[in-house]
Amino acid sequence: MTDDDDDDDPSATEEEEDRREAEDAALWHRVGQMLADEGALLPTDEREVRRAEAMLDTAEKAGDDVALPARLTSWPPAPAEETSPASPGRSPASRVEGAVAVRPPWLGYGLAALLGAAAAGAVGAFRTTSPSPMPPIGGDRAPTSSPSSTSPRSTTPLSLPPCNPAACCAGAQCATAEGGAPCPSGRACVACAVPPGSRFRVRLGGVIPEAEGVASVAAFPEGTMEVCLRPGLGPEVCTPTAVGARDEATWTRMPLVVARDDVEPRLRLRLRWRGVAEPKATVATASAPVTLTPRARCRGLVVTFETAKKTPFARTSVFFDDHHFVVLDEASPAAGALEARRLTFTLIPTVYATENASRRRVLAWGPYDLTVARALSAQLEAAGHPARITDGRALMNR
Repeated sequence: MTDDDDDDDPSATEEEEDRREAEDAALWHRVGQMLADEGALLPTDEREVRRAEAMLDTAEKAGDDVALPARLTSWPPAPAEETSPASPGRSPASRVEGAVAVRPPWLGYGLAALLGAAAAGAVGAFRTTSPSPMPPIGGDRAPTSSPSSTSPRSTTPLSLPPCNPAACCAGAQCATAEGGAPCPSGRACVACAVPPGSRFRVRLGGVIPEAEGVASVAAFPEGTMEVCLRPGLGPEVCTPTAVGARDEATWTRMPLVVARDDVEPRLRLRLRWRGVAEPKATVATASAPVTLTPRARCRGLVVTFETAKKTPFARTSVFFDDHHFVVLDEASPAAGALEARRLTFTLIPTVYATENASRRRVLAWGPYDLTVARALSAQLEAAGHPARITDGRALMNR
């Protein structure tokens, strides 16, 4: 068999590798044994521990000092210990020389570990404050604390007036009205009379199609509808609506604020296809008599849309939501200061942006009925905070 044949034999190659690994392992074992015998390694088994103890006993019997130097028995070292006298009969030099000559090498490693731990403890003892937080990405650095900025600001107590049983006629908080039944409109206390100057926002429930409406929607599936309201003698206002949706999230809030005269004595609504020219755009209209009685403000109205042929097309519920806001009439601070300012009131307001050219940010409470808005405004004025009542037309995302 030639040398080339040996190189090509896989079993011969594996045997050679096994032999070399065995020789390396034996060599490393002998090296470790020699270092352990000389005391250059920390003891790791019972035999090595006993050998180390024997070396310490031998050093002690010979009169050599193998203990820690006096200056290292406590940390940090006291200044007086730097000049402490040596033991009688021994010079400082002989103490150090003896310790270095006799102490096993592994004891030096133990001293290094002890010193490292002591140094780490000293660093931790001197660190009394946590590092300053980094500023958020895209934001400003955290403000520096100062007595003026960290002192708590005074809190202004605010509360909504309780429901007056002598003046209410509906709602869950009105014990004299229908056993305190809850209102579908969401009101909890409905006054018997509508205060002059009251403002409302018309809210429509789901537009539920009748047979005629179902057929019309099926014939034009890609189309979308909108509902239009004409308040009194004012211009018609339209907004998209979801036909067939029953969940409250799809209810329609008309984008205008109306007075009592705008909806009494008759409410006029229209359903039309968006993007379609008249006369084909209008599919149905509704004209319902309205009187804002306590029952109407609590339960709302049910309105039926009819086609030009007086065929029922769809029906919906109509609610008249109170729409008065109390705005804190103060200079608009920065966004962070405005957020901190709103938390100084027990009744926390909402941050709104105004729709005027300045787009000023303001704090406002609402929407409430006019009576509650007046009571809340009076509390703010009594606490030294100027406030004004608005119908919310200029507040965005209201």
